[in-house]
Amino acid sequence: MEQTFSFEWAVHSTLLASTHLPLSTSKSCVYEKQYHCPVSQTKKTSPACRSLPNNTRLADPVHCDQYYECVSEVLHSRSCPLASAYDASLGYCVDVAEVSCYESAALPEPENIFCLDNATGSARVGYFADEESCSHYYICGNPVAGKHDTEPKHLSCPLGQYFDFEKLSCRDRLNVRCQLDRCVGTNTTYVNIAGDCQSYGRCSGGRTVSVGQCPTGYYFDERNQGCTQTNYHYIACSV
Repeated sequence: MEQTFSFEWAVHSTLLASTHLPLSTSKSCVYEKQYHCPVSQTKKTSPACRSLPNNTRLADPVHCDQYYECVSEVLHSRSCPLASAYDASLGYCVDVAEVSCYESAALPEPENIFCLDNATGSARVGYFADEESCSHYYICGNPVAGKHDTEPKHLSCPLGQYFDFEKLSCRDRLNVRCQLDRCVGTNTTYVNIAGDCQSYGRCSGGRTVSVGQCPTGYYFDERNQGCTQTNYHYIACSV
């Protein structure tokens, strides 16, 4: 019957049994072409595995999505399938949402899938607006080996500017249409409201805390922080 263990000492003892290769017969530095390092033709057995039944699995003490397995007294490093991790109590890989990791092992950081188009499953390349911030945006690089960019650049526009998803550049915040909270990332007290140039929002702590409206015939001007009879037709508040 296959057995499962979670002993750190079993893994560490293997690391102590490293193979030492012989030195050059001249015992001196030589050019690369003058000497060929010997290559072991056989896999070395592990002291840990020699004391355990064949096919025994050992939890990786550092990475929860990996484990070790003893096969014919040789210690092999294994990785769990995507979205799964090694359960130290069960002795096999399970869904990450249900896993019980070895006490010192940690789950890997979730993969960044911003540059992956959920609808088509294909990679996105180029500039894209941050879905949680008007002033931030991402740059997705080209796929590598058929895989989407998992480390996109996350950048911020200068103060007073928003990322324009149509122009693909940072522009004056009053000339950019953004449906998110316009109090985020600004040092002004009042801001225009998207879709209504007569209304305004009051900011506090980087968020909108209340909404007001200018008198009939007046329009809110965020730049001058007040109501005016002139409608500047800012894109920020246009329908």
